[in-house]
This record gives sequence, C-alpha cells and structure tokens, in this order.
Amino acid sequence: MFELSALTLLEIILIIGFGLTFFVELFYWLYIMLGIWRHRQHVKAGKVAYREDQPGVSVIICARNEGRNLLNYLPAVLEQRYPTFEVIVIDDGSIDNTHDVITIYSQKYSNLHITFVPREARALSSKKLAITLGVKAARYDYLLFTDADCVPESDLWIAMMMRNFTDDTDFVLGYGAYFEDKTHLSRLISFDTLTIGMQYLGYAEIGIPYMGVGRNMAYRKRVFMDNRGFAGMLGVIAGDDDLFVNRYATGKGTRIEVTPESVIWSPAKKRHSSWWQQKRRHLSVSPLYTATSKFIAGWECVVRFFFYATFLCMLYVSKWPFIMVAMLCMLIKLLTEESVINRTARQLGQHRFALWNVLYFDIVIPVVNLIAMLTPRRHNGW
Repeated sequence: MFELSALTLLEIILIIGFGLTFFVELFYWLYIMLGIWRHRQHVKAGKVAYREDQPGVSVIICARNEGRNLLNYLPAVLEQRYPTFEVIVIDDGSIDNTHDVITIYSQKYSNLHITFVPREARALSSKKLAITLGVKAARYDYLLFTDADCVPESDLWIAMMMRNFTDDTDFVLGYGAYFEDKTHLSRLISFDTLTIGMQYLGYAEIGIPYMGVGRNMAYRKRVFMDNRGFAGMLGVIAGDDDLFVNRYATGKGTRIEVTPESVIWSPAKKRHSSWWQQKRRHLSVSPLYTATSKFIAGWECVVRFFFYATFLCMLYVSKWPFIMVAMLCMLIKLLTEESVINRTARQLGQHRFALWNVLYFDIVIPVVNLIAMLTPRRHNGW
C-alpha cells in the first residue's frame, strides 16, 4: 500500500503546485469566463434593467481603402431598425473607390455623412485623428463604433447596444466575431477571438472593465470630450479602442451587450502573416495598460503555464496514484473549458470546438501572444 511518507520534497511541491493551479483554473473558467452566459441568464430572468426611450446615436466608421467592404456591408448599418441615428464615415486618405461608394449611398440614405482626414495631417496614428474628426462631427450625445469591414448580425444591433445606456452608464461593450470556415487559421482566429471576448466581457460583467474592441463598442460623447479625446495616446499607433476603455471605463459606468442580435461579424485574415501583423498591433498597447489591468489580462496565462508545467513534471517524477489523479484533473479542466467555450459560442452564433481543439489552442495561443509582444512592429499609421 502506498504511504504519503514515501513522497520526496520535490513530489510534495509538485502536488501542491499542481493542485493550486488546478483549482485556480476552475475558478477562472467557472466564474470569469462564464460571464457572458451568466449575463444572458440574468437578462432572461428580467434582472437587467434597460432604458425605455431610444435617444439619437452617431455611428462612426473609419475607412481607408475600404470601397469593396463599404459597398457590401454599409447598407446593413444604414438600414438598422432604430428611429434616430446617423452614420459618419471618415475617409482616411483612401486611394480606391471609397469616396465614390459613400457618395452613391449618401444619395439614397439621408443619414449618411462623410468627412475626411486632411492629407497633410499625417499623425502617428491617423486612425485616432479620424475618430476624433468623426466625434467632433457627431450631432448626437451617444457614439457607436464599428469598422468598414463589419456587418451586424441583425437590424437590431443599434437598438440592442443603445438600450444599455441607463443614467449611470458611460460605456457599452459588445462582441465582434469573425466569419468562419474549416481552415486551421480560421479556427485559430475564432478560438482566439472568442476567448479574448469571454475574458474582457466576463471581467466587465463583474465590474472590472479593462478593454473593448472598436468593432463593437459605444460610449457617451462627453466621455471623449471631457478627457480631451486621445490626449496622451497620440504617440501610440493602436489603442483607439482598448486603451481608451482601459483608461476611462469604470465598473459602475460600464455594461455589456451579448445578445446574438448585437454581434458584429468581420472577414477573418486569410494568411497567417496578416493575422500575425494584426496580433502584434493589438498586443502593442498592452504595456500601456494600468498595472491592475496588466495583472487582470495576464495572470491566467501564468497560472496556465504552471498548470501544464507541473502536470508534465508529475508524469515524470510522481508515483502512479498521483499520476492518475493528475490525468483526471487535466481531463476535468479541459472538459470544463470545452463546456464553457461551446456554451458561449452557441450563444453568440459561433461554431463549437472539439476537445482536442481546446487543448491545442490552449497551449499554442499564449506562445503566439508572447512572441508577438516581443517582436518589434513597424509603423503603418493604423
């Protein structure tokens, strides 16, 4: 019969470390990452109060050489079922048919407006300048943001986002998904996007907002004006969305909207190199997060690393009873993760992931993120 006294000091340390990381991982997935599903249940139970009126809103879209995307996707924004809204497209130095497309649509839709980033005004981040021009041109007190290559899931997108602006709400964070196919890259992007969304929306759901995505977010115009827009961020290429939320969103003043009708869809990158550049751009602003937000965004990856590391060490040095327990804990962790991910994916209209997908992406994506953060990125103005 096996005796605990036969354990070496190394085995005791490994067992304790593995056990702690296992339970922390379960807490993370069953509390933080379950936030979208939990919020949806609260909505169904009538526990979430919404505003009854529908105030005017300015939808702001920045575009650079997006003629084809605007031609395909802009009507879905312009034809939203909402009483009072305008759409402002900021043409940031396009050399394709972007201007022509907007001009044609403006003849059909009276609430479509266009403004331009002056060619001589080439700021380090021209997208921040474009957004600033759009905000200043906005006639309404509420601003809703998306991108030129985005299409709403339904014609209720604006209504779903705007209903969250109760008296004490300044920010509303939504979810942006990518169109999916069966390729490895598409599944990788979908998994990465879904888990990122589950994390930042999950934290916002419990009152700890730390980021948002510019494809689907809204805030009051006065938040932008009172904080002098992107003052202090103009030296950073990216960050027009997540860094702005990180600095100015509060737990009390932030709400999430995760109904299927509120989801925004975009075409995913078709090449690994393009996705790699996108990842590096998104991760380039994370060092500028507040210290608390850095911890929030990264602590689980550290715990996950030690979970897998101690698991492998236990397989190598432990006795059979503990190896069996470790394998059981690994299975429980992966099944829990798969269940939470697929439950959320189903709610948001995304495809499900097999258990082997979960294990593979669970290991690969943090490695990709680490390399992307350590790789210098060349400036392209957006």
